[in-house]
Amino acid sequence: MLATVLSAVRTFVLPRGAPVRIGRAIFTGVRTISQVGRSGAGG
Repeated sequence: MLATVLSAVRTFVLPRGAPVRIGRAIFTGVRTISQVGRSGAGG
């Protein structure tokens, strides 16, 4: 339920480009962390 409310707030409050930038930043961060985790565990 909280995710739905936050999504609605983001839709109305933030400009249209903001969710794309936020999503891209989160995706890049998660990808970087997973790559670092793999290289550290595998080596």
